Amino acid sequence: QKVANIYKEVKTYSGAITHNEKNQLERASLSILLNIAEACGKPTRKDRARFLHIAMGSLRETQALLEILE
Repeated sequence: QKVANIYKEVKTYSGAITHNEKNQLERASLSILLNIAEACGKPTRKDRARFLHIAMGSLRETQALLEILE
C-alpha cells in the first residue's frame, strides 16, 4: 500500500520538474510496485528474492531522483 501511495504522489507531482525527469520518476516508482506484486506470485523463494531485489533497485533509483529534485 505504501508503494502504491508513492506512485500516486509521483503521478500528481507538479513541482519544478522536466518531462523526462517526471517520466523516469513515474517509471521507477511503478517498477517498485510491479516487481513486488510479481514477487508475491512466484512459487520459490529464489524467484521471489530476484524480483524483490529488482524492486529495491527501483526504490534506490526513485530515491536518487527525488534527492536530485530537492
